[in-house]
Amino acid sequence: KDTYMLLQNIFLHSVSQFADHTAVIDRAVKKEFTYSQLGTMAVSLSSLVPVSDSPYVGICIPTSAGCTITIAAVLLAHKIPVMINYATGADINARMAQSTCGFSTIITSRGLLNKLQIEPVEGMIFIEDLLAKLPPVTSLPEPFTGSDNDTAVILFTSGSEKKPKCVQLTHRNIASNIAA
Repeated sequence: KDTYMLLQNIFLHSVSQFADHTAVIDRAVKKEFTYSQLGTMAVSLSSLVPVSDSPYVGICIPTSAGCTITIAAVLLAHKIPVMINYATGADINARMAQSTCGFSTIITSRGLLNKLQIEPVEGMIFIEDLLAKLPPVTSLPEPFTGSDNDTAVILFTSGSEKKPKCVQLTHRNIASNIAA
């Protein structure tokens, strides 16, 4: 199995190799995050990702450091992130993703839902609550095993012409883009 191309392993390697380098500049909160900070927060958050029978966890968070951390945490929790398009109807798209992929948990932000003026969908948990109770991290996890042809993330098209389509991207798809 080609474990070196698994996104979790690429992330953990980057955290180890570039610990003190800037990884993300989040303009929304006007803050820079190092690889070490992202790694620590993602590993810690991964322990709070709810355990369920479904391999999927929805993510409905704007592009930000928080989104990056959440995606990494979900992958580190041995789950597949399902990215929910909030720009074209977060509540409708959340329910459709839950129904299509068969999961219930969606990590989102109260700030986003307030801005969009929508009520939470059943199964939503808030990143603000999770970040408030992050446990300490003593070390990074061991490398993950699996195939680079496994699904790494699920995206939904915008549905501008018809119903949004479910797009599965493999670890190899994304790792190839990172390498390019």
